[in-house]
Amino acid sequence: MCYLARDLNRNLMLELILQIDRQRYLRPLPTIVCVVVWLAVAQVNAHELEDGFVERAVAVVVRPGEATIKYSIGANEATCQQLANSWNCEADEEAPFLRAVGDALVNGMTVQADGKPVRLELLEVIPTPRHHVEATVVMRLKLPDPEAGANSILLKFQDRNFRKHRSTSVEVEPGLEKATLNSLQDRVAMDGAFRFALKGAKGAMLNRSTVAPILVRAKRRLVAEIPADQLDAEQQFSAEVILP
Repeated sequence: MCYLARDLNRNLMLELILQIDRQRYLRPLPTIVCVVVWLAVAQVNAHELEDGFVERAVAVVVRPGEATIKYSIGANEATCQQLANSWNCEADEEAPFLRAVGDALVNGMTVQADGKPVRLELLEVIPTPRHHVEATVVMRLKLPDPEAGANSILLKFQDRNFRKHRSTSVEVEPGLEKATLNSLQDRVAMDGAFRFALKGAKGAMLNRSTVAPILVRAKRRLVAEIPADQLDAEQQFSAEVILP
């Protein structure tokens, strides 16, 4: 995703400057020029996503009483149109498309607190200034009170967004119910990559978290490298939230 690439490029540039300062050594000008050009090319290439590829980044911040989820996506124009078609809207009409993005991502993200489902509230959908096919969906959930005698809550997040259907020619056993067929179709995910991050704030502490605290430390996973029967498990994360 372009904004992730920009952050990464800035970090690489800062690291280069720090290395130069620590070593008290100025590298030859051609070397520095090559590094700057490489960073510029990397940033341009970050915009070039394949058809059918969705880049995802989900960052959760837990505070006493609530949690905020920022779910960012990136896709090229062809994929954006494909998504718009599945959401019955037009990709070139920004406002309806962003509303569809927000509704879809909220519906495809589920959260449980101590094993009980928690409702997600859509706060806003933020388009990037460079291209309308990238957006950040901001959601919020209210944390229930811990069970009697406990000072912590176990939160589990599951991302089931960006599925694509199998062909209608999929062979099924005679008598298979339509609902079961739909379930089989929904198990196939679009190509893409995802990162998950989860951290506490304002006194809320995390224990046994299964993901990194911030996105720059999160492992980027490619959907194509994950077996279909393991994808649901790989697209969930959790942590015990210890409240102040």
